[in-house]
Amino acid sequence: FNFVGINFNSSAQDTIEITYCYIHDLTQVQLYFKNNQVVTVKHNVLADRAYTAGNPHGEAITIWLSGNNARHTYAYNKFENIQGTGTIVIQDATQKYFYICDNIFWTDDPATYYNTNALLATTGAAAPEYVYFIGNTIYNIGDGANRSGVRLGTASPNNNYVQNNIWINSINTSHSGVDSLANNGYGTTDSTSH
Repeated sequence: FNFVGINFNSSAQDTIEITYCYIHDLTQVQLYFKNNQVVTVKHNVLADRAYTAGNPHGEAITIWLSGNNARHTYAYNKFENIQGTGTIVIQDATQKYFYICDNIFWTDDPATYYNTNALLATTGAAAPEYVYFIGNTIYNIGDGANRSGVRLGTASPNNNYVQNNIWINSINTSHSGVDSLANNGYGTTDSTSH
């Protein structure tokens, strides 16, 4: 990886809080968390994470090796114009307790800013448990096969919930690895009104 953003790579299982920041115009991962158990990311704007020519790898947030006692909260953030594997990606290990609530995910250019796996995605052997994706607004995400859904692996669901979200003008909202898909809304609106 070429970590252009903020890289939290600690074996000390740090407690990290990021609030009221504007993180933008990066070509790789914006926030990278490895071995961090307690993470709180609230009231931030993560914007314009664009790909390096021919290489769409990267995302707004990468979470890796947080463990079974993790407590990650991502709430009240605005993710705009993010392109990569996913907007938030949980990588390559069993990890628990993620609260992704009341965020806004949107783009004004879905042909350029898209997710190759999903909006919230896993990679490798990741099998996250107790993921709560609740109360989020997803607007104008997805172009053709590019995904705006929640894909938490192909293993049996592990207490993962996608509830009370709304997808507007978003394409390919398929979900996997979730136990409950309750009270979600899907629709379209005039693309000129924001």
